[in-house]
Amino acid sequence: MLEIVVTVAGGVYRFIEPVFIVAAVLSLVALVPLGLISGSTRRFASAGMLVASFLFTFTTWLYAVLVTATILGGFWLFVGLFFGGIGVVPVGFVGALLVGAGNEAFGIGFGVALAVGARFLSALWDPTPAP
Repeated sequence: MLEIVVTVAGGVYRFIEPVFIVAAVLSLVALVPLGLISGSTRRFASAGMLVASFLFTFTTWLYAVLVTATILGGFWLFVGLFFGGIGVVPVGFVGALLVGAGNEAFGIGFGVALAVGARFLSALWDPTPAP
């Protein structure tokens, strides 16, 4: 069962990783400068950052599933996915730190920072609540 999870998550991750990279570059190169200009460009940048934040969140979650499954095993993947709302992202991050996989922990932390930062900028540039 664990092999199926890793295979499916790895296949989806291989597809979405280039999209993640393009979205990160576009966010930094295009959306951040547009967000600094007031007016309609700020609303466009806010919407773009909101969409990018969902992509960053999903990609980070997939990466954390892969890290947790491959480094910590099926038990901890089960704990992260189904027990007490802990979440696979913190389980994967802490587990990677504990076993000395610093690159993987950095990848998870970077993904979380990108997702939270994009969501923050989206809310900052367009503070009106959605209907």
